[in-house]
Amino acid sequence: MNSINKKLHTLEDNVLPELPERAAIYIKNEAEIELSRNAQAIRNMIPDVSKIWKNPNLTLQEKEEKTLAIYQELSPKQKIILSRDSAFMTRRLRDLVVWYFKTSFPVNSEKPFLRVEWFFTEMDKLAHAEHIIDSEWNHNRDEDNPDFDDFAWWNRVDLKIKELYPEGIFTSESWNKTREFYDKIQSEYMVQYWQNHPEEFEKLTKSLKAEVGYRKLSRNIFVETFQRNARTIKESFVQDNR
Repeated sequence: MNSINKKLHTLEDNVLPELPERAAIYIKNEAEIELSRNAQAIRNMIPDVSKIWKNPNLTLQEKEEKTLAIYQELSPKQKIILSRDSAFMTRRLRDLVVWYFKTSFPVNSEKPFLRVEWFFTEMDKLAHAEHIIDSEWNHNRDEDNPDFDDFAWWNRVDLKIKELYPEGIFTSESWNKTREFYDKIQSEYMVQYWQNHPEEFEKLTKSLKAEVGYRKLSRNIFVETFQRNARTIKESFVQDNR
């Protein structure tokens, strides 16, 4: 057992709470509070990762390698504690922003949630892109070279970013990708729900079939009435012009 794990082995038996529902913004249970304490204890015992990412002397690859080395020192359970705590904080922060804007939108509108999710996703991508630019600027930009081409340098950097994010960052394409992603999640959730509630699904199916049948019958009646009225009008027109 390495030195970090020796200090943290007491956290191994902690019970991890489930992630909160989307509407649950405030911490309401002791398990989540304990999880946050344990996660902070882990962070206090390992090197500050933020200092690595703020170090201009390191390339992006070196930053990633050093960060990975730190987390490899942790046990699987300790990694789960950090990951779950981060997921809690992110979920609650996003929900708080959604709630802030939701009151000004129509009832049941999904746009506040989708736009906030898109914003957070794009900001993560933008941060990564900025690290790429920063690393290239500090380690792969020879302005003293008389043949240095600034436009070509920026084009190469843009190409690196586009290879990672072909849909772009804060673009209409990335917005559509976010919508498609959550549409898929919602569809999968609905399928799973109906599979777990077959009686409700059967009731809904019968209701829809009855509705479709009623609409079809109404449409046929409308068509027949329209055709009958059209024939009457035509016959009257013919008679009036004889």
